[in-house]
Amino acid sequence: MTRARASNGDAGLAEGPAPGGLAARVAALARGFSLEVSSRSARDLDACLTHVEKGTDVYINFIAGDDFGAKVRCAAALRASGFRPVPHVGARHVASAAQLDDLLARFAGEAGVDRALLIGGDAAAPAGPFESSHSILASGLLAKHRFRAVGLAGYPEGHPQIAAPVLKRALADKLARAAEQGLEPFIVTQFCFDAAAVSAWLADLRRDGVAAPVRIGLAGPANVATLVRFAIRCGVANSIRALTGRADRFLRLVGDSAPDALVRGLAEDGAGIAGLHFFPFGGVAKTARWANALKRGRLRANDGGGLDVDV
Repeated sequence: MTRARASNGDAGLAEGPAPGGLAARVAALARGFSLEVSSRSARDLDACLTHVEKGTDVYINFIAGDDFGAKVRCAAALRASGFRPVPHVGARHVASAAQLDDLLARFAGEAGVDRALLIGGDAAAPAGPFESSHSILASGLLAKHRFRAVGLAGYPEGHPQIAAPVLKRALADKLARAAEQGLEPFIVTQFCFDAAAVSAWLADLRRDGVAAPVRIGLAGPANVATLVRFAIRCGVANSIRALTGRADRFLRLVGDSAPDALVRGLAEDGAGIAGLHFFPFGGVAKTARWANALKRGRLRANDGGGLDVDV
């Protein structure tokens, strides 16, 4: 488990990892990390300004009831502050094709957005004609507004309502549709807990000929109750239940509220991962500080299978 240790500035800490070691592999994995913010929170932007390097991809999440205008303003503020906004577009929350057309036009025109992450959204029934991320792609509106790239969701630990073969076919269909429209695809996964599951899923993806870059989603540092609540909401409850059946492993993974064992496992596996994407359930500032410590190599392996990280 992580034994995060607060530092007094940079005093006594190496500026980078030793070449070739675990710290170097973790730093390479964490370099160029991305994270999410909420358009509902001014504090999220403030935290980015204080703790996140300019030029970082900052995703804007999509929650039921969000104001679309606030999303555009959030994207514009991120762009003006030197970040690269990547808004989520939740298909089931869009009421009409006209509303989607307007939203994408404003993202592009007011915030210089040229990439979006498409998600189905967690609504039980669609608010309009878009049932899935594929239907957003099929509308052709991303290409109309000159979006360059499109993000698609990945599920290394499965989806609570969709069988694995169905997920695989859906991803293939979306990749084909993106190619038809000249959109560069990338994949961002749901947040994960099991490095072995991630590695197996990645290997299967590559065997299927999927070459799109993949960012692995991680839950940023947060207390266990928060992690479990979001895991159940986001569909990785099976992973949580499996882990709680083995208390030692569960505590090593999430007991100290950071995904250090998963990061170590991914770094040791050496799988082709484009980068890490953080869901900051414990707050943007806390997550960014922890991710910055990873990319600066301020860590060491511990006997519990995780990392000691100097935050």
